[in-house]
Amino acid sequence: MTSETPIRLLSIEDEPLIAQRLKRFATSILGEQLVSFSLCESIEEGLEFLEARPADLLLLDPNLQGEDGFKVLERVTSYAAQTVIVSAHSERAATAFDYGVIDFVSKPFDEPRLALAFERFQTRRPKQATAAKYLSFRTGRRVEVVPLEDVALLRGADKYSEVLLASGDIKLHDKALGKLEPHLPETFLRIHKSYIVRLDQVDRYESFPGNKMELVLHNGERAPVSRSKMADVRALFQ
Repeated sequence: MTSETPIRLLSIEDEPLIAQRLKRFATSILGEQLVSFSLCESIEEGLEFLEARPADLLLLDPNLQGEDGFKVLERVTSYAAQTVIVSAHSERAATAFDYGVIDFVSKPFDEPRLALAFERFQTRRPKQATAAKYLSFRTGRRVEVVPLEDVALLRGADKYSEVLLASGDIKLHDKALGKLEPHLPETFLRIHKSYIVRLDQVDRYESFPGNKMELVLHNGERAPVSRSKMADVRALFQ
């Protein structure tokens, strides 16, 4: 392993023998670095677990009791970049990587293969190498998934975030900007404590007296730039 940072691991797996194998291999590979190994057998149980406590790494089976395990990543978008898919269905690998997961481990697997997946996770900490590609929005029991390529701007709204789409629609996300920012790709830039913009949606910047600056998006939306970010913004446009 490339890091000794403690790891809290969650496996969402409905096959007891596979779950035991994952735990045995994880304990062997990570040693004292593994501070906890938790197991959930269903999508709902896994979601309840993640909402109550954090996990550093998620091992996810995408076929859970007849349900689509990728629903976990749609509901808890921020975990995509710290998830390893463990599946016997290799045809689902393309879908898995579309979600921005670290690795796809095919069943049956051995300890060296799982160790490689853990190594890939370790080399990407603390900054992810593969960002999420979607944001998910929950309204009651309904979940809507929006591609990040449709997002123009994110704006802080207390403990939530307002997400402005390129179309002009606005959606409310249940996570604050600070929790969303680490999972956004490099095409997004934090320009202010309350604003994150998608760079290819920016038309121009405008400067004003008093050392003030705003970005103007293609759809006419404006976003203030903090003084600490002005030099970076000017450099981007040069």
